[in-house]
Amino acid sequence: MIRRLLILLPALWGALDLGAAGRLHAAAAPCPAVLVEADAATLDRWPDLPEQVRQAFAGRDDVDRCARVRLTLVDGAIALQVSLPDGRSTARLVQRPDLIAHLEALLLVPAPEPPPRAPAAPAIQATTARLEPTVLAVRGAAGPTRHFAAELSLGASLHAGDGQTSTSLGARALLEAAGWLVGFGARIDRYQPTAGETADSPGALEVGALVGRRLRRGRFLFDVAGGPAVALRGSWSVMSANRGSTTPVSSSWSDNALVPRWILDGRLTLGARSTLRAFVGIEGELGAGGPIPPGQVRGLPQWSVGGALGVTVGTL
Repeated sequence: MIRRLLILLPALWGALDLGAAGRLHAAAAPCPAVLVEADAATLDRWPDLPEQVRQAFAGRDDVDRCARVRLTLVDGAIALQVSLPDGRSTARLVQRPDLIAHLEALLLVPAPEPPPRAPAAPAIQATTARLEPTVLAVRGAAGPTRHFAAELSLGASLHAGDGQTSTSLGARALLEAAGWLVGFGARIDRYQPTAGETADSPGALEVGALVGRRLRRGRFLFDVAGGPAVALRGSWSVMSANRGSTTPVSSSWSDNALVPRWILDGRLTLGARSTLRAFVGIEGELGAGGPIPPGQVRGLPQWSVGGALGVTVGTL
């Protein structure tokens, strides 16, 4: 028994070797040609179409020759169905002249991309050295931009506080630098008592310095500004000539001492990108009442708050 096994072992080994070689050869051998099938309607209309498809891809190594192609005639067009060995499949409806082009797009096998080559270390260092000045220049250009502007505003306002109301006309000039504001403002006030008093309506001229901050948001500007001011209290007196007299009519301004004040306001400007723009604002002031003029029962209001409306002309 042992002698028979010793005789059969070489033969069995040779058979296994041949079988493995055959399987390896079969796995390595490519498919001879694309398998093309067509239904009867397609063959009646184009008898040579399957052979033409096979000839179009015969001998080509850039297509999957193990694919299976099925052609079916549907309403004068060809229903193209392609099945690949890995189980993927697709179908589409094409015209006869476009059949080969569509098949080529479906059967092409992409060429393998070569692995990227890493550049040598000295080349990398040289490139970094050449690019470094450019990077620094770009960083410098991306810094904050400076903005300068000048403007003149005219407006009217209403104020109330400390038992008095006033109507006002004012103007102010400002310079802007990088969002900071500096300038001055002037305002003429006409006061009226609110407690039923019958005194004449006095007037006052107020001039002050302004320092503030500006915020830009698209088409809107928001300003907050304030500073010290002085008010000159006084009133207009008008002298008319007697009937028949040749003396002309004259007017004069009677005033009192300068009164220190503090002013603060906030403004919202509309149309920030225009040279002529409108604004609305809130104004407030605080200070001493000052001396009471002759014939009056009150000095300046020690505090007041009001709203303003006007226009601004200036650079952008």
